[in-house]
Amino acid sequence: MINKTYLEPKIQQQLQASLHTPGFPQVTLFDILQDYEKWQKQIAALYFKEEKKRTSHSYGLAEIPTSLQKFLNSDDFKGFCSSLLSQPVHSINAKAYRFCWQDYTVLSDDLKQDEGIEFIMDFTEYWHERAGGAVTYKDVHGNFVRFPIRANTLIIIKKGREVQRFVQYVNHLAEKKKRYLVMGKII
Repeated sequence: MINKTYLEPKIQQQLQASLHTPGFPQVTLFDILQDYEKWQKQIAALYFKEEKKRTSHSYGLAEIPTSLQKFLNSDDFKGFCSSLLSQPVHSINAKAYRFCWQDYTVLSDDLKQDEGIEFIMDFTEYWHERAGGAVTYKDVHGNFVRFPIRANTLIIIKKGREVQRFVQYVNHLAEKKKRYLVMGKII
């Protein structure tokens, strides 16, 4: 199920090094899933409950499909993550998010975000970056990393206590398109 290129020992060593760099230790893996299309269709068909609080966020939220939850918590995927992180992975908790026109999350000192290892899987088809919706991590010193919007991508980031995540406002250029992300924690 995982792209075999990322299972090669030489590639895994390079990815491990990326997760042990100062600043924003992270990896971005393109074309990660071999059966991506199956899960993309399932996620797009989910019922998303609207979550809105003007001062902090607006998006749709859903439970991920059972088949994807089983895959994320399979020995193969947890072993893959354990290998990259050089530490045991016990479980992976995730939710599906849908962002469309006028959706966002904001940075706020009032909103506490835990430190830990986060992951993002992008299930967005045919999205133009000018429409917004980019996932960005920012620290208290103003340093930031913005991740590319690309279908079938896995991002793993080690997030410190002083780092917050936000999703850029989705503007009118999105039209009727929707941005689908599965985001969660690696424990």
